[in-house]
Amino acid sequence: MNIKSRELRHKIRRSQSLVMDAFDKNHKIDICFFCGSVDGLTKEHVIPQWVFDEKKEVGFFNNTANDQPQKYIQSTIPACERCNNVLLSCIEDYVKSLLEERESGAYSESELDVIIWWLQSIEFKLQVLDLRRDFLKHKNGPFIPFLKDIPLGIMRNHASNEPYEILREVRAARRDLIKKKKSRKRNSLVVFETTNQSMHFFHKTSQFIFLEMPQVGIAFFFFFHDEFPAARDAYDKAMDLIKKFY
Repeated sequence: MNIKSRELRHKIRRSQSLVMDAFDKNHKIDICFFCGSVDGLTKEHVIPQWVFDEKKEVGFFNNTANDQPQKYIQSTIPACERCNNVLLSCIEDYVKSLLEERESGAYSESELDVIIWWLQSIEFKLQVLDLRRDFLKHKNGPFIPFLKDIPLGIMRNHASNEPYEILREVRAARRDLIKKKKSRKRNSLVVFETTNQSMHFFHKTSQFIFLEMPQVGIAFFFFFHDEFPAARDAYDKAMDLIKKFY
């Protein structure tokens, strides 16, 4: 896993300018968002398929900007075959086996770093997904022609950020994937045990993610930017947000 993880980080670092400059020019571009290849593209799921049961799970992303639902299984971004089926798959398999075999809270620092990297990769994919999808129309509203080509990521921010600022957040999220060590972020990860039978997910761009996985009896709450002097501080803030959004 370490060799493949290192290869993926190197690919991301070498292609940072190539991928983000191309994405800036064309939000709909078909390119591997991890290495910049345009050959042999596949569909990389934003939420890994093992996190939800595609036969049973009825969960959707509900977009706060237009309230148009999209199934987890349909939420993908382009990635080349090697990045998707070899490198990312290896990391996801490692995380899955770690959660299945280890009690929550018993992770080593290096294992926590991999889990944090994995959650940051989901954040990056979510940001890319938002900018590749158009606003179209609100679920209960009329079609508005001049909004049809505006990326959902901009509308989700209520147009409070300039487009270049939103792209800057995507660039920053991608740069986070270059870093192996996550020592400053370990207190930003809260790990819960859960007995709930359904997968739950909520997310706020560049701020936090909550992911509850009944198959492994684990839930994660992770703050993307906030850092905490003690794990308890992150736990208290996470609980306040869970009460609000869960």
